[in-house]
Amino acid sequence: MSQYHTFTASDAVAYAQQFGGIDNPSELVSAQEVGDGNLNLVFKIFDIRGVSRIIVKQALPYVRCVGESWPLTLDRARLEAQTLVAHYQHCPQHTVRIVHFDPELAVMVMEDLSDHRIWRGELINNVYYPQAASQLGEYLAQTLFHT
Repeated sequence: MSQYHTFTASDAVAYAQQFGGIDNPSELVSAQEVGDGNLNLVFKIFDIRGVSRIIVKQALPYVRCVGESWPLTLDRARLEAQTLVAHYQHCPQHTVRIVHFDPELAVMVMEDLSDHRIWRGELINNVYYPQAASQLGEYLAQTLFHT
């Protein structure tokens, strides 16, 4: 059984090597924290060629920008992981794949979607995606009906 501790970049690499589902885990050599939020640590894990291969995301037990005076439950990571696994079962074409989840460490390993764009930013920049409505509709129909 693991005991919760906040990951460093090297912890994230070691964890990805063990649980990332990569054929040659020793090729995973570095991590960069990319989280811009207040609730989680998010690490991109890179291989020896500098290609981002997988994401390690860990829930923090507090609001990051405030500190430990604003505690949060780590169980939210379990809820997120379970939801994503269920949604992936019913709509894999529009849901990130969870490779591994550890409730004790509140950490999940997931596929890297670096080639995707964050829709919020695209909307702010007035970028139009003609398939967005049908894709969102398909996702909502499949996940809401089946869960």
